[in-house]
Amino acid sequence: MGPDGTVSFQVGGMNGIPAAAAAVVFNLTVTGPQSFGFITAYASGAARPNSSNVNFAAGQTVPNSVTVPVGVDGKVTLFNRSSGSTQLIADVSGYYLPGTPTVPGAFVPIAPARLLDTRGSTPAGPDGTVSFQVGGVGGIPASVSAVSFNLTVANPTSFGFITAYASGTTRPNSSNINFATDQTVPNSVTVPVGVDGKVTLFNRSSGSTQLIADVAGYFLSGTPSAPGAFVPVNPARLLDTRSSAPAGPDGTVSFRVGGAGGIPANVAAAVFNLTVTGPQSFGFITAYASGSIRPNASNVNFASGQTIPSSVTVPVGADGKITLFNRSDGATQLIADVAGYYLPGASSGSAVTWGNNQSSQLGNGTTPYLASPAAVTGLSGVKSIAGDGSTSYALLADGTVRAWGSNQSGQLGNGTTNDSSIPVQVQGLSGVTSITINGRTAYALLGDGTVRAWGESSTGQLGSGITFSSTPIQIQGLTGVTAITATYYGAYALLNDGTVRAWGSNFVGQLGNGTTGIGSSAPAQVTGLTGVAAVTASDFSAYALLSDGTVRAWGDNSSGQLGSGTSANSSNRPVQVQGLSGVTSTVASNYNAYALLADRTVRSWGANGSGQLGNGTTSESYTPVRVQGISNVTSMAAGKGSVYAVLGDGTARAWGLNQSGQLGTGTTTNSTTAIQLSGLTTALSITAGKGDTNNPVAYAVLRDGTVRAWGVNPTGQLGNGSTANSNVPTQVTGLTGLAGTASISAARGTAFAVLADGTIRAWGDNYNHQLGVTGTTSFSNVPLGVTGLSGVAMGAQGPSTKYAALVNGTAWAWGGNSFGQLGNGTTSDSSVPVQVSGLSGVVSITASGGTAYALLGDGTVWAWGDNSSGQLGNATTSNSSVPVQVQGVTRAGSITASGGSAYAVLTDGTVRAWGSNQSGQLGNGTNADSNTPVQVTGLTGVSSITASYGTAYAVLADGTVRAWGYNGYGQLGNGTNANANTPVQVSGLAGAVSLAANGGTAYAVLGNGTVRAWGAGTYGELGNGTASSSVPVQVPGLTAVASVAASEISAYAVLKDGTVRAWGANWYGQLGNGTTTDSPAPVQVQGLTGVSSLACTMYDAFAVLSDGTVRAWGDNAQGQLGNGAATSSNTPVQVQGLTGVTSLWP
Repeated sequence: MGPDGTVSFQVGGMNGIPAAAAAVVFNLTVTGPQSFGFITAYASGAARPNSSNVNFAAGQTVPNSVTVPVGVDGKVTLFNRSSGSTQLIADVSGYYLPGTPTVPGAFVPIAPARLLDTRGSTPAGPDGTVSFQVGGVGGIPASVSAVSFNLTVANPTSFGFITAYASGTTRPNSSNINFATDQTVPNSVTVPVGVDGKVTLFNRSSGSTQLIADVAGYFLSGTPSAPGAFVPVNPARLLDTRSSAPAGPDGTVSFRVGGAGGIPANVAAAVFNLTVTGPQSFGFITAYASGSIRPNASNVNFASGQTIPSSVTVPVGADGKITLFNRSDGATQLIADVAGYYLPGASSGSAVTWGNNQSSQLGNGTTPYLASPAAVTGLSGVKSIAGDGSTSYALLADGTVRAWGSNQSGQLGNGTTNDSSIPVQVQGLSGVTSITINGRTAYALLGDGTVRAWGESSTGQLGSGITFSSTPIQIQGLTGVTAITATYYGAYALLNDGTVRAWGSNFVGQLGNGTTGIGSSAPAQVTGLTGVAAVTASDFSAYALLSDGTVRAWGDNSSGQLGSGTSANSSNRPVQVQGLSGVTSTVASNYNAYALLADRTVRSWGANGSGQLGNGTTSESYTPVRVQGISNVTSMAAGKGSVYAVLGDGTARAWGLNQSGQLGTGTTTNSTTAIQLSGLTTALSITAGKGDTNNPVAYAVLRDGTVRAWGVNPTGQLGNGSTANSNVPTQVTGLTGLAGTASISAARGTAFAVLADGTIRAWGDNYNHQLGVTGTTSFSNVPLGVTGLSGVAMGAQGPSTKYAALVNGTAWAWGGNSFGQLGNGTTSDSSVPVQVSGLSGVVSITASGGTAYALLGDGTVWAWGDNSSGQLGNATTSNSSVPVQVQGVTRAGSITASGGSAYAVLTDGTVRAWGSNQSGQLGNGTNADSNTPVQVTGLTGVSSITASYGTAYAVLADGTVRAWGYNGYGQLGNGTNANANTPVQVSGLAGAVSLAANGGTAYAVLGNGTVRAWGAGTYGELGNGTASSSVPVQVPGLTAVASVAASEISAYAVLKDGTVRAWGANWYGQLGNGTTTDSPAPVQVQGLTGVSSLACTMYDAFAVLSDGTVRAWGDNAQGQLGNGAATSSNTPVQVQGLTGVTSLWP
């Protein structure tokens, strides 16, 4: 972008953003500027404000988060105020819906305005504060909950940082901008506003600095409760790697948001200030939802040695975490200070149904129909819904799927062909991000970019060459998928490289691969398509919206619906739809297609017998024509012969077929032009029911969360308590609090609504059940649910006792209790979880033998159970059936325990140890047990501790390793077999990033992806063919290793490509290579890909896959493989019924 030049870019209608978005949040990066200056962002078509969003110097790369209104053309403009050119990069992170915000926590974007500039008065002095008025200034109401503004530090006379907080409140221990002397640094800030309407800025430096604040918008006051509402919090630090281990090269760090710092467990997104400090190389950080695919975007760009902050708004993963990826060749420290969060659209998830129920499609066990909404049985945490009128589906917030209704082709996905009147879980699915269906085939898109399908496949719809499947199967050859579109006879997949794959029938060339008549049961690439942003389709025609705003079409053209200007009956290759540019979205229906343009007008083409082109005629058109009389359109929907448009002012227009009053205009007369729907003034979206033209119905979601319906009603599908048709919108009875604009799904006489609490209501036809265990056993060879536990953050276990730490900070335990290790004040065993007494704020838990330990958020450690060696650390050797505080430990960052000894790594990098010490494993220079913590001698800069059978290991921040304690197998790695009661350096190790140990063997993963091993090698566990080694040796053939797990006699390496290598003892097939022969060198575990983590016992191994399922192999005498059998397996088998798994604790 040139000097004093502007660049405008499209936001509305791109990357899933609605055409009429009110405002957008994006990360703006300036790179390679030829001169100093600043960038101003503003709504396209608006007057340029006197403000700045990113300030930069020549040659500097600077990122900043920007929140700005979007112009009526759907664009944002960037102005370069400098005397040189610069490159700009914009990575979108979210948007705000159009309309007038009214609910508490809603964001109101405004044209940027300057509220503070100390350059015209007095700078902020050393350790000084500056407060400025927000409420009641510049059109902002006097009472607002929070404000979003760009804060710029200019001309600081010393290094330091700025903290922003609500006036009149306690200053938090966090930072919003870190700066160096004379550095000009911008950053976006979201912060609560004080009761006096002010925000305070604190200058933590030894010098003065100038401060500039440009407001971008504000959040309405009140108690937020609506989906998507913003809840500001006093800034709180959720991550600081300086107290643990930095993010390594191309490494990731995940930190908890949900359930931390007073934030609810289930939130949609978080706003936090991310600071990079001490990077060893240039690079960038990408923030994204834990468990999702890492986006190709950056949030903070940095140079070597630079400290740089940036505000980040990012979705939160299903596990409540956010992941940060360090794309650089060096390690860096990361700090995250949360500023607030967004409420989920379906936080606890329920549903309502009404109407025809002959197939039980209402999901509440009744028949034959319901004329008023009823709750779908047993569903909560619902994120989205889909259905075809006979079978219904709900995607839950945990990434699993439920289905109910007709099942004659196995479309319920539960392994049967029996209908179900209540929701059943679709087998083997986890990590699902979206579902789509058509006819009797269903598709699930997973977060890893793969696709599962189940149900009917008479024309190859499953993409796998089989004719039907009652459980989901993976569509082979599909990766990197971002969206799925389904038709009755096939499907289309949009890939992240902008190409499209298609499979199924090909009667009229709808696969787009240059052939006609020959279908494909495997995905085939659509010819000549690149740069595709979205795909829509009818049963026999398909349309691709390209990123340049043009459209391609292929398939059936019998009514001119390809828009190519020809009367040819079909095209088996994509052709350009004539005369279209600036398209932001498309809709397809039977023999028509519609395009919404950036100027918010609509074009249509194809059949027109009922006036559905909206151009005042009933003549079909082979090229796009403009729909007459409408502008300012924000969204469209199309039924069979009827079309609907929602306008920016909340009114709606309809045109086309109207024999049953489905246009909602008060008549049953067709219309060839767009006419206004009666009584709709605050519409957010319209959904048109799928199905034949004999049963048309439509639904509108209003801004107040209620629903209107109109059209036919013989089975109660209008949900208004009657069965009379209506040609004007009528209110659906008892529905309030819908989850958002896509909250309604309707098909063939059945409708569903997702409520803001995540439940579902359903109504209409239930002919196919589409409206939608308690017992005891001595043992189970398939997983059983733990009674009454939800919101589990992590688990741990001793030999006979299990523990769970919940996201609400409590701890629970069940199992054996002979030492009081349940922590509930008794010594009685419990077969169900009981709460550990008196603990709150628990962030992690660990156990060893009959003793358990909990680390609290305040850095203290608590212990309970067996204390025979003083391992409770409370200056006694008496057991305790309730938690007692470990004495003298107040700044612990992590804890570990083994064999009666316990260790705490403090935030200053030192280590405390207590308990058993017969081999010197406390590391304090003695061999005497200690019932209070002692400092491990000579250790600083420790990032992690591992302990095993009287030996302890510390990985230091410099990549070296120290070891102490028992050394009978040379496991200290210092070239001897003598025990050591103080730490010794493991010989020849540098660049270690993690360590595993068990029995007499230890393993270190180095930063270059290789592995070193030392100690016992009796069963080949060193991996290099030698019996033992008292110094580290390289495990041959291992590169790109992500992590290592160790049992007493075998070892496992998870590679970065998701495969696994194993070596050592193989008595029960625990190496997973199809044999029971020991191996002194790594062998590949058969059939495993996509592995994210691995855990092992002496005779078994368990792998968590990226899709949330689990594989197991080895000994199975007690059913520990979880596959319904009791025979061992020397290759991985799937653990039955487990989906959405994030971690294992065997």
